[in-house]
Amino acid sequence: MNLLDLSDKVILITGGAGAIGQVVVEVLAAHGAAVAVNDAVSREQARAALPAVLARQVEVRPAARALARQGPQPGLPRWAANR
Repeated sequence: MNLLDLSDKVILITGGAGAIGQVVVEVLAAHGAAVAVNDAVSREQARAALPAVLARQVEVRPAARALARQGPQPGLPRWAANR
């Protein structure tokens, strides 16, 4: 029995590519959550920081200020709604 079953949850972690955020993302993903990561670093930098969890239900997006520089991208709300 898994006391922390998050398989039907979508969780947004801001700062998920940082040291503490990486651990939080890994634990939530290990318990089945679909995790959306929003961080001030680029998508590529965030993906490089989270290689262990990218095979699971994890979506990585840059923060809003980074999005403004990179142009329009599909939003996290749409990704989360489709989970």
